[in-house]
Amino acid sequence: MKKLLAVLMLMVMLLAGCGAQEGDAVIGSVNGENIYQSEYDYYLGMFYNQYFESYYDMFLLYYGVDMLNEESSADLMSDLEESS
Repeated sequence: MKKLLAVLMLMVMLLAGCGAQEGDAVIGSVNGENIYQSEYDYYLGMFYNQYFESYYDMFLLYYGVDMLNEESSADLMSDLEESS
């Protein structure tokens, strides 16, 4: 998980300025740097994805579902099949 996070952060740093295009709307400015709508949408989407992923995993673990454990995930799948 830490390696994945490190790779994602590296990619974000390398591609940070690639999102702004000529016709893109400027929605603000910080220290003279323009903030474009596309950049804002991109980083907001990344935040929500990371938030959902982190807290969904904790939610599953709280209820005893470990998706890396085959028995636990098989039990979950059988319960879901029975309820549908």
